[in-house]
Amino acid sequence: EIVAQGIPNVTGHFSRAELSIVNNELINYDPRYANEILPAHVGGSRAQLLLGIRDPSLHPMPLFMLPSGVGVYRSPFKDIFGSTICFGGPHYTFSSNSDASTMVMFAQMASQYRDSVYDS
Repeated sequence: EIVAQGIPNVTGHFSRAELSIVNNELINYDPRYANEILPAHVGGSRAQLLLGIRDPSLHPMPLFMLPSGVGVYRSPFKDIFGSTICFGGPHYTFSSNSDASTMVMFAQMASQYRDSVYDS
């Protein structure tokens, strides 16, 4: 059971980042992902849902790290493309499409998570 609260705006607008380069890095690193549905892009709108840190069963599970430093994760949910693969971490395609306010927001979120009183 998921209990949710609704508000008109959860976050500000996130810049859109195309994931074709990261998807290619994943397939080149591990060809088993060549036949898996992968996300085409991320962002381009406001966040529609935030999951709290108190629900770790809903968080993406880490699989491995690509040589570029990007983490590859498996989500318990499918995205709009039908993929359960998520990416996280630094990559030039993410930062080249992001404005300064988005980068500051990600840094604040990471800091809040790190300093949280809740178990991860």
